[in-house]
Amino acid sequence: MYKHSHATHAPQRWRLFCLRIALCCLFFAAWSPDTQAQLPCPARDTEACNLWQKCQQNDGPSCYSVGMLRLYGERTMPRDPHDAIALLSRACQHNSGPACFGLGVFSSTGQHLPKDQKRAQALWQQACQLDHGAACQRSGLGHEILGQLDKAEQDYKKSCALNFPAGCTNLGLLHLKPSHKLSLAQTSLEKACALQEKSGCTALGRLHEQGKGYPPVHRVALLFYTQACRLGDAQGCASAARLHLKSPQIPQDPQIAANLFARACLLGHPTACRETAQRTPHNAQTTATTLTLYQKACDQGDGASCFFAGSLLLQNKPLPSHQPSTATPPSLPPYIAQACQRFEQACSLKNPDGCYNHILCRSRGWTQPPVTSEQIHSLYREACKIGSSQACNELGLLFRNERNNPNAQKQARRLFQRACRQKLPNACWNLGQLLQEKQRNLRAFEAYQQACDLRDKDACESAALLLLQAKGVERKDDQARLLFARACAQTHPQSCYHLGWMWHHQVGGPKDENKARNLYAAACEHNEKRACYNLGLLQPDPTAAYAAFQKSCKLGYADACYHTTQLDIQRDKLTPAQRLQTYQKTCNDGAMPSCATLATHYEKTNRPQDLASARALFTKACDGGLAYACNSLGLLLEQGRGGDKDIAQARTRYEKACASSLSAGCHNFARFLSQGLGGPADSKQALRHYEQSCQQRHAPSCLMAGLLLQKNSLAEYDPARSMVLLARACLLKEPTACNERGLLNEKSLPADARIDFQNACDLGYAAGCNNLAMMLQQARGGNVDLSQARTLYKKACTMKDWIACTNLAALHQRGLGTPKDLRKARRLYRRACDHNLAPACFRLGHLLFHQNKRRHERNAKRLYQKACKAGYSRACNFP
Repeated sequence: MYKHSHATHAPQRWRLFCLRIALCCLFFAAWSPDTQAQLPCPARDTEACNLWQKCQQNDGPSCYSVGMLRLYGERTMPRDPHDAIALLSRACQHNSGPACFGLGVFSSTGQHLPKDQKRAQALWQQACQLDHGAACQRSGLGHEILGQLDKAEQDYKKSCALNFPAGCTNLGLLHLKPSHKLSLAQTSLEKACALQEKSGCTALGRLHEQGKGYPPVHRVALLFYTQACRLGDAQGCASAARLHLKSPQIPQDPQIAANLFARACLLGHPTACRETAQRTPHNAQTTATTLTLYQKACDQGDGASCFFAGSLLLQNKPLPSHQPSTATPPSLPPYIAQACQRFEQACSLKNPDGCYNHILCRSRGWTQPPVTSEQIHSLYREACKIGSSQACNELGLLFRNERNNPNAQKQARRLFQRACRQKLPNACWNLGQLLQEKQRNLRAFEAYQQACDLRDKDACESAALLLLQAKGVERKDDQARLLFARACAQTHPQSCYHLGWMWHHQVGGPKDENKARNLYAAACEHNEKRACYNLGLLQPDPTAAYAAFQKSCKLGYADACYHTTQLDIQRDKLTPAQRLQTYQKTCNDGAMPSCATLATHYEKTNRPQDLASARALFTKACDGGLAYACNSLGLLLEQGRGGDKDIAQARTRYEKACASSLSAGCHNFARFLSQGLGGPADSKQALRHYEQSCQQRHAPSCLMAGLLLQKNSLAEYDPARSMVLLARACLLKEPTACNERGLLNEKSLPADARIDFQNACDLGYAAGCNNLAMMLQQARGGNVDLSQARTLYKKACTMKDWIACTNLAALHQRGLGTPKDLRKARRLYRRACDHNLAPACFRLGHLLFHQNKRRHERNAKRLYQKACKAGYSRACNFP
């Protein structure tokens, strides 16, 4: 085993180093011919000859000068780049910094030398060591690209120390990047600007504008931007213009900003060209100038300007009314082809709007080659990826049309969400529609609300309708009003109609028919047929109402045609035959009220064929959503008029009328439920529908609900609630309810019972008069008043209440409150008995038997037997 020391390797390293030097020399010799043999000293140019002779004496600067003359063929030197590179290499070997720098540039760009970035970096480092400022700056850039920031900083410092302006600029920018050495950065940039380095002035202005480490001072920033602009820096001009427009510290001056943008555009700043174009007044005289500016910015790589140029080419110009044939190249106006070319250019520059319009050009066949649906999908997908919200929305619509594909629906939702997040109102509205179809109304409302905030009036209406429907969303009528108002302010006729309807029907706020009328009128002007119809309903002037109904009728609203006919009838413009013809015509056109009116006419004739027609017309009107037609049809089916009796179908029609909140329909449906007609009985549901109808001030329903609550076997037993319902029915002028309430109060609250019976009697209910008279006669709930009792019995008897006639007869028989009069008593008993009132028959027989037994015994026995057969048990015990 042998141990090798470091000393044994030193000669080997030295030999390797020498070998490398030799190889380099051989390399230079291989492509650097002997210039002395090929180039004699120029006889006519003494200065060039002197430089040549000094170069032969290994003077580096002289070799550099001769090489540059040889490179460009200046003075008397013939142009020969190959010999020039050899001279520059010789100059670099003899410590000429400019020569090393130039060789590094040629190696970096691949001009005159093979492209070799590493060799270029080595040459720049060599030139930098020879105090060449530009080479130090280039060497620093190379180190910075490789992430060697310490070496880059050293090179930049040396470049700046050698008064190379770009080196100072790069040093200042480098101080800002990793460690934020603000003071050093500012010092370096100030020196660069002092050396008339335009980008350094711009960077120094940006430093003062942003105020890193200290408050921003825009006035100072403006000074440096202006200096950079004077030195020819486009970015400095554009930044100064921006400060004149948006800085809070500098008075805004659009004219100065426009001039600065124009100068920046001339200096090749594409965004400035676009800004200049956007600030140019748009008219026929300036269109060409604006287009030129957009095209210039577009050619300089500004995608937005390409899009604006294409849009300007299409602005206010006719487009083809049909899609050109894809089989042959389309014959299109030149401006369309130019616009599509600009859109394609914008898309290649990753401008989202340009991509979207490029797709439109291709899908409409305005460019060649034609595209398939799969290619359209692909184009939309690529445009969506680079940020085109419209492309995402259109792609979402394509997926949404695949209704039977759940994955496609998910893709559509994601695309709508993406476009909505990019503030595209149509996408938010489409997202809301998709969510609403899936019954996700709360999320749909949020999407509609976002679209509404982006000034999408359709979305405002959709959000408001969700709030009114209260399906999955809390009902908020006042908020719905505000949303309708926002959309109406943006000239949305449907929202104006809905807002007018809310003012009209006192929904979400107070009722104001004047405001409703104005809103209806505004919507009617934009041909909203429902608004015209409701405007006609609110017009106090028949002529104005007729005009509104007529316009609504012409717009296709059939109910308005019905009202037009009604007004014509009031004006006696139609004969009875013409009325029927008009009703028939408007019914055929879809006016359900006309169908129901015509059916009512046929029903009143009561002829079999007319009743059949009435049933058919009521069926049509009911199927068309007219609630009272459903109720009338139910009555015909229940009674078997106009056709066979159909209790089950009648129950269905009553239920449909009740679903539309028609009080009479709910009453009849509840009646069927309580009695088990046409289907199973359900007393609880019957009670609910009776109460629903009662809330609409339908007195018979209040009465029936109150009576149901008194019957524990049919529904929940609740006497207190029953009394409330009966009282409500009594207030609604339902005499039976007043009487029933009196009967319930008769024992516990006789004074209240007297009031209830009095109310029933005043409403013409004979039993109420009879019951009140009995309480007056028997001194229940107050004093005895036989005279008033007789008057009430007489009133009830006149209304054919035979019990009252019997009670009145008893007063005449006994002489109570009136002189005794047996003849009157017999006559009253006779009337009541003739109407099969058993007590009257018994009392008449008893009176005759005791008055004159011999004469009236047979009649008395016959009356006793009649009363007994009628169920009056007392009469059965008498002979």
